Amino acid sequence: MQRLADPNDRRGVIVKLTPAGRALADKAIARHFEAAAALLGGMTRAEREQLGSLLTGLLIAIEQPEDAAQTAAVVSRKPGKRGTKR
Repeated sequence: MQRLADPNDRRGVIVKLTPAGRALADKAIARHFEAAAALLGGMTRAEREQLGSLLTGLLIAIEQPEDAAQTAAVVSRKPGKRGTKR
């Protein structure tokens, strides 16, 4: 990693990956996706889609608590089906 002075703002620092840093980041990303694939590999496509929808709703609830209830209702609905209350 290289730290360079920001030419537009002397208070800032620009961080740039070196080739070795880039290679390390690429390895870490590949391992991350391999681990995720192993964890989700036993799930059906429908289960993975449902998990994705639930996690999307959770993320929105964390980031925007005031909109969570409305968003959760929209995310949980399937096309062509009515949402149900839980």
